[in-house]
Amino acid sequence: MRLKIAVVILGFASANFCSGQALAQVARGKVVSESGKPIEGVEVYGTKWKCCPATVKSMTTKPDGTFSLTESGAVLHFRRSGLEPFSLVIKRGMPHKVVLHTQQSTAWVIPACGPQEPTRFGQTFVFLRPTGEPLAEGHDVDYTRFGVKGRHGDWLDSWFGPTAGSVDASEELYAKSESFSERFVEASGFGLAGIDARGTFKNGKHWRWVGLLYAQGADGKSLAGTRWHWPQMGATDMIRYQDATVDESTDFDQIIDSVCHKS
Repeated sequence: MRLKIAVVILGFASANFCSGQALAQVARGKVVSESGKPIEGVEVYGTKWKCCPATVKSMTTKPDGTFSLTESGAVLHFRRSGLEPFSLVIKRGMPHKVVLHTQQSTAWVIPACGPQEPTRFGQTFVFLRPTGEPLAEGHDVDYTRFGVKGRHGDWLDSWFGPTAGSVDASEELYAKSESFSERFVEASGFGLAGIDARGTFKNGKHWRWVGLLYAQGADGKSLAGTRWHWPQMGATDMIRYQDATVDESTDFDQIIDSVCHKS
């Protein structure tokens, strides 16, 4: 049976702190099923980073499905295993209602690499090298970086390393998008590995951001997949484009979608 979940943002309020000296925006809402039943255990977190270490405001919905975050930033993320990921650009005074579905039909499952693979680039998750275009490379002690220049000047940018990137796309991409979508990414045989997000700007340009986290645990299983907890900030493997034409996004997507993971 297909499960539908509705996320209703009830609105915003101003919370008074420090004896009335500062006003902070509070995003409040409730997560419910389509029938109105509250959903407990949905991870809700914002995009306003604090350092150091890098953290964001987050909480888990209560038994009555409610949540309340202060100074969350411009975007809210909603995550729970078994449900499609969902993100919302906060707009003051505008209520939102979003229906989520079970993730089984939408999750992207990355296959394991075969015994004999063509030339690829990456680390744990590896991608086919483009033909006819040179692959830019760079590295430091804690990361390796590859880049592919598009036919109109945008770049497919990829980072690999222990703290090379972010699982979630940047706040700015969501906030400036006319539309966007997300799906969970799983590694075949290992479980949850990250998020694949993409969107379109008002000028028709496109972006896509795939943030992946993989750490092998006991019995060869993914440590991230079995012990995942949101918000998950760092990504070990990240590949993205952020201002691509339609033609460039098609070219870049072919490279991204060629991914396999080393088991």
